[in-house]
Amino acid sequence: MFVAPIVDNKGAPLVAIVNTTNISSHIVRSIEMPLREIINSTVECQINEKLKEDILSSKVLGKVNNKLDSLQQKIDEHMDGDNRNQMTEVNQYIATLRKEMEELKNLAITVRTENKNIDEKLEGLKATVNDMNSRVALSACVATSYTVNSQTTVKFSIIKTSEGITNQAITSFKSSGLFVCEVPGLYHISVEILSVANYAYFMIFKNDMELMRGHSNNYDLAHGDQYTTSSAIVATKLLKGDTISIKPAHTYKNIESNYSCLTIDLKKFVAPILNQKIAPLMAIVDTTDISSHIVRSIEMPLREIINSTVECKIYEMLREEVDALQQNIGDNRNQMTGVNKDIATL
Repeated sequence: MFVAPIVDNKGAPLVAIVNTTNISSHIVRSIEMPLREIINSTVECQINEKLKEDILSSKVLGKVNNKLDSLQQKIDEHMDGDNRNQMTEVNQYIATLRKEMEELKNLAITVRTENKNIDEKLEGLKATVNDMNSRVALSACVATSYTVNSQTTVKFSIIKTSEGITNQAITSFKSSGLFVCEVPGLYHISVEILSVANYAYFMIFKNDMELMRGHSNNYDLAHGDQYTTSSAIVATKLLKGDTISIKPAHTYKNIESNYSCLTIDLKKFVAPILNQKIAPLMAIVDTTDISSHIVRSIEMPLREIINSTVECKIYEMLREEVDALQQNIGDNRNQMTGVNKDIATL
């Protein structure tokens, strides 16, 4: 044991005997509470600082997030509004284009049909031009003297001149005496027959219709049989397939060869002229003014071809506009994707 100085209220020293064997417990108890208070205050201070930092960080982050959300919302509203309006316009435009394309598709079908008709008509025009450029003329005489019975076709089998007539038609004419028209037009027909006949006549027939008669006089009735000449001339319009034939009204004796002849000559041709609906009409055209008739006959088909070409050009222009518009939409979508990535990065 040792003596520890203890003072009274007045600072007067006192003497007390202390047992040191239990001093440690007294020391622990004497410093335990202050230490606890110090530790608790330190921990509390650290916790408060941490909380302040967390709260501050949370507030800043919240503000940033709010700003980002607001920015995203504004961007979304701006982009959606533009795209919504643009897509509405695009959809309306595309609907209009689809309608126009459908109309152009139907028009293309019509144009193809009309082009086919035009091709057929142009082929007909080519044939007509060929006919216009060809001259038709035939001169033929009786080959040998012979007697022709009533209503029998006279055969002119010696061909003097043949122009613009096919070999097949010539062969048929020589064997039958029947002229078959291959090129339509206005024809001049003249017939002269030398024979032993008095007071007789022959007839020029178009198909089964009588056109003209050639009469022989009766001068030689008192003088016996003598040769006399009878003739007839007529102009008539012939269509393709029409026929010309020469027939006596009664028996002609000894029709003389080389003096009994037929001449058929094409003076004007019949050209097809097209009206406003490209419907074929028939008209007699003078060959001296052929170019103007050709122009009029092909004017409407050429106009339709030109119009169809212009419509195809318009169709191509519309297609180019649609492609450009779709490209613009794709670019806007790419921009939106980039903005969204930037926002996600922030």
